[in-house]
Amino acid sequence: MNGSAPGIWSKLAVEWRLLLACVRHALGSPGLEPLETLARKTRDWELVASAARWHRLDPFVYTALSDHAWPSAPPSIRERLEQRRRQDAMHGLALAAALAEALRALREQGVRVLALKGPPLALAAYGDLLQRRSRDLDLLTAPDDLARALSVLGKLGYRQEHELTAAQWKAQRRAMHEVKLHSDAVLLELHWRFSHIPRLFPLPLEPWPATDVSSVGDEPVATLSLPDRFAYLCFHGNKHLWFRLFWAVDLAALTRNFTEADWNAAIARALSLKQRRAAALGLTLARDWFGASLPPAAAALWRGDRWPVRAAEYLARVFFERPLRSGDYRVEISWPRVLTWTLASQTEWAEKAALSYHSLIPPNANDLRMLSLPAPLYPLYYALRPLRLAGKLLFGRKRGARAPAE
Repeated sequence: MNGSAPGIWSKLAVEWRLLLACVRHALGSPGLEPLETLARKTRDWELVASAARWHRLDPFVYTALSDHAWPSAPPSIRERLEQRRRQDAMHGLALAAALAEALRALREQGVRVLALKGPPLALAAYGDLLQRRSRDLDLLTAPDDLARALSVLGKLGYRQEHELTAAQWKAQRRAMHEVKLHSDAVLLELHWRFSHIPRLFPLPLEPWPATDVSSVGDEPVATLSLPDRFAYLCFHGNKHLWFRLFWAVDLAALTRNFTEADWNAAIARALSLKQRRAAALGLTLARDWFGASLPPAAAALWRGDRWPVRAAEYLARVFFERPLRSGDYRVEISWPRVLTWTLASQTEWAEKAALSYHSLIPPNANDLRMLSLPAPLYPLYYALRPLRLAGKLLFGRKRGARAPAE
């Protein structure tokens, strides 16, 4: 199941072929066309720059073009890529320093915590902090340690993105799985569950899961074990419809040095955590778009299931074929499409039922912030949320291709 030329390649605009080729070059994957040729043929460099920024692929474009086709890019694009490189380097180093500081403070207070993505993933997948552009830090703590974690982080200058009353915070803890915290320069998302619907990623936090330990600078950093990290990256990308391509690039990069034992453990873990379709789709994108090489054992994820292939075709239409405004590339997907997608990616009816209920009925953070109700009136949120979603569907629905059915 080696990476080969995807069927869509010849149908893509040259700008998209250049973008994907830059990623393949940075990953050491087989090239389908010479970079120099693609760069010479490219006319809409604003699309290349804008799409690279949206999908967080700037580091790959910079590396590939500077290695092979720098003169072919217009001076304004070269200047922009160099400026982004400097900005991303400064931000990446600031994130790494903030991560080390937060983990040190939390560990000193006995708070159980691990890093989900961010700088440790950049080092594990790419061996370079600057090769993965992270927006924020994602930390996971045990539910019983959440109050202490918030207290420790508060002393470091982190504050919640939105002020909540005691009743709202209690409701958010019950309904959600993360809280956004801001310092002067860093956004930190503190998780106490993997998902607001725990059965969608049923990795228990009691007992505390097995971890791998790496380091960022001189600070030891606990992360998910390799099989759990693989399954989580598949889950995370799929719940967001992979609408930023770098999530699939992460999979291609992380798995390129997998041993046979690593693959067997990762695939077994994805299956046990109910991520079969998410993993199959993520690896389909990694293979077909970014040249990842997959072992025969990965076939266990497909099992003759056509959904991952149809889903990949849908994403190709969303990303590559729809009309684009040069210089203003973005992917917009409405919440009904997110819901139907996530439902289709589940293979068991119990998970579909849980997802439908938790998506449509219990309040989320936006509902809680929109209206502050005292604790005795909390059940009213369950009536208000369906009304808000109905209004959003009627007045805010975006046009687009339909998500793939089962």
